[in-house]
Amino acid sequence: MQRAEHDQWKASEVARLLALVETERRYYQDIFAVLPVAVALVDAEWRLVAVNREFRRRFGLMQADFTRMRLPDLMPAPELETAMAGVLQDGAAAELSVRLGSGEGALGLRVSIQKMPAWQAGLADE
Repeated sequence: MQRAEHDQWKASEVARLLALVETERRYYQDIFAVLPVAVALVDAEWRLVAVNREFRRRFGLMQADFTRMRLPDLMPAPELETAMAGVLQDGAAAELSVRLGSGEGALGLRVSIQKMPAWQAGLADE
């Protein structure tokens, strides 16, 4: 399929394409929201950028709470911070087990960390 020059696109065609993009964006946001595993996106300073419902439920967060938090505040584990720094530096994914707390009330988590290139040009990786 050949791509028409920008000045040849009709406003109705552009509007239709933008509507399709918006529909796809919402579709993937809905999938992210209902995943049965806790998922969080963080920026290079480890601030929470996006979290799904299961993540908020597991850590007792309200929707507005997570934007002010950093992942190490919720999961204070030196091995997690070391692994995150390594992933940011070399880009290789990492998996590790993290134990939060001690005794019978300790929470054991399996953590997977991946570096994701920012989808908009000029933005920092996540």
